[in-house]
Amino acid sequence: NDSTDTLSRDQTGRKYWTNAASIRSSYALFETTSLGGGYTYSVLRNDQGSEGSSYDEYDKHAFSTNLSHGLNANWRSKLGLNYTRGLYDQPTSNATSSASSTPDLDQYGLNAGIDYVQSIRDFFPFQYNLAQTEYDGNTRSDTQSQEWSIGWNHTIDSQTNFSIGGGPSYAVIQGLDGQWGYNAYLTFAKRFQRATCSLQLNKRYDTNNFSGTDESGLTDTYSARANLRYQYTKDLGADLFGSYSQQSQIDPQGAYRDSITGVTSENRTGDNTYDKNIYETGVGLRYAFGRWYTAGLKYSYYVSDGQLDTDQYDEHRLMFTVSAAKELWRW
Repeated sequence: NDSTDTLSRDQTGRKYWTNAASIRSSYALFETTSLGGGYTYSVLRNDQGSEGSSYDEYDKHAFSTNLSHGLNANWRSKLGLNYTRGLYDQPTSNATSSASSTPDLDQYGLNAGIDYVQSIRDFFPFQYNLAQTEYDGNTRSDTQSQEWSIGWNHTIDSQTNFSIGGGPSYAVIQGLDGQWGYNAYLTFAKRFQRATCSLQLNKRYDTNNFSGTDESGLTDTYSARANLRYQYTKDLGADLFGSYSQQSQIDPQGAYRDSITGVTSENRTGDNTYDKNIYETGVGLRYAFGRWYTAGLKYSYYVSDGQLDTDQYDEHRLMFTVSAAKELWRW
């Protein structure tokens, strides 16, 4: 199960700041066995004067660990565990609300898999993913999703590879009946002398609890993305991309629930969904300098088409970034 714990793109004049710090390490226990783990602390705060903002303020503590082990020449296994604790403060506009209505949460994740390696060109992954969210008190309904999948990864030649897979999924929300569905993915990548193009198609259940809005819980998502990455010189490159996603928020909360008219029975998960379509395209330039630094400039055009008025908008975004990456030490 994937997590889309990212802030909503709909700013509508709200002022806030967010930041994150993380640490991660990995260690090779044996020739075919490695162990890793990490911790990330994220924070969201509304600026002074943001009264009326619907964004929640929170502190997010995320822990993860993973173990991979090669059983023999044909079989390899992997196990990943993650845990997130989310601590919320009420927005300024809701300051009169009791602290018990703050939707603090515990989020658990498990992903386990085993790969059958047939040859240097082909391997077949079997995977199981579990995602569960438990809210303090009765602030929101607890959720759980499970996914099973089998896939095929094939290397056509030294420049071309693809993967395909899928299987059944099960989603349940506290107080509602569970729902069976499916998950599926398809990826394709082609490398040229100076360029790489790729395509990703995906169908999955997403967990979204840190969007800064009432958009929380489980989302049934279909997505597609195409990328073209071109390297002009060793240091200068360009990127072109386009994406589309169709999101159905299961058991919507707050304004998302209020926006739905003609609500029928609530005895099955998915009877009430808040639907949204998102389109995005963009282009960017990146330049590597020094030994560890990269500067980037990206323009994107983003369109949101949802049932709420606040989810019907388009956005032009120009972003300048500077990043640094260096391996501090190797054990």
